[in-house]
Order: sequence, then structure tokens, then C-alpha cells
Amino acid sequence: MHTEGSYIELTGVNGGAGGKALLTVTYASADGGAAFKVDASGDPSGEGYFLSLPGTGGWSAYTGRASRLIDLKPGTDNVIRISGGMGGANVSLVTVSLTT
Repeated sequence: MHTEGSYIELTGVNGGAGGKALLTVTYASADGGAAFKVDASGDPSGEGYFLSLPGTGGWSAYTGRASRLIDLKPGTDNVIRISGGMGGANVSLVTVSLTT
């Protein structure tokens, strides 16, 4: 997720009845301050969301966790794309938890 154009895409994400979900990324980073852009099917603004990723002290120190609320559409056809290229991070886990 270091280079421009890199991304992780989750498809078939269940948005339940639609609404808010908590997206959490577990990562490692030697960079002091990286960021990911997140695009989600239910984003009413169409502008996406951003996750700030403070450094964890090394590329194999998977102690970082960044979370934010995102919007999902009802049903199981949601797509979430996490784009890199704004500093670097190695991702080990992405979770999506419905809040509504």
C-alpha cells in the first residue's frame, strides 16, 4: 500500500439494512504519518473518507489500528476500496462491523 494506485477492494460487503459501519484496519508502518483513502458504496458525499495511520515503529510491527465510521447501502452488494500511496503501511487485517 506504499505506491500510488495501490488498493485493497472488498466486494460483497453486507450493509444490513444500510447505514453506518465501523471500518478498522490493522497495520504496520515505519512511516511517521501515512493515510488511506476509503471509498464505500453508501458514501452520500461521493468524496470518500480518510484514515490517518501513525507509525508503529517498523514494517513488521502490526500494532497499528485505525478506525472510522463509513456509510453502506442496504444489502450485500457493497464495495469498499482502500487506496494507498499517501505514505506506506502493510495491512494485515480489515474488519467491517455494522453499527445500526
